Amino acid sequence: MSETTAPADPVKSRRSWKSFVLIVTCTGIVVSVPVFVVGYALGYVRARGERGDRDVRVVSELIAKNGDQYSALTIDRGPLDKFRLRGTVPTQEALDHLNSEMIRSLGEYRAEDIMEVYVSDKDGG
Repeated sequence: MSETTAPADPVKSRRSWKSFVLIVTCTGIVVSVPVFVVGYALGYVRARGERGDRDVRVVSELIAKNGDQYSALTIDRGPLDKFRLRGTVPTQEALDHLNSEMIRSLGEYRAEDIMEVYVSDKDGG
């Protein structure tokens, strides 16, 4: 009994497996990666960078809107969508307000991930 194979799907055949990019890893190993995979990865990186830009803009606007309470806060930007909101606020109420605004604007998990904000110690100790 002989098996017959279906003709190649024209949509899939457009994706040429002969289009590869050679990537040298940090250990010196050369890896051959299809071009469409590299394009997908670059799109993913761009999307994460845009998300980071949007989130930093939202947090900056929140700080500017409440300048008297949040003047000691700084935004430390990292790669892609990574950043940290660091500093102190004068009262627990200000921290609660900031936390609720961050959750409302960015989502609970994102807000927890980026915040490193504490109530300032008024005793100086």
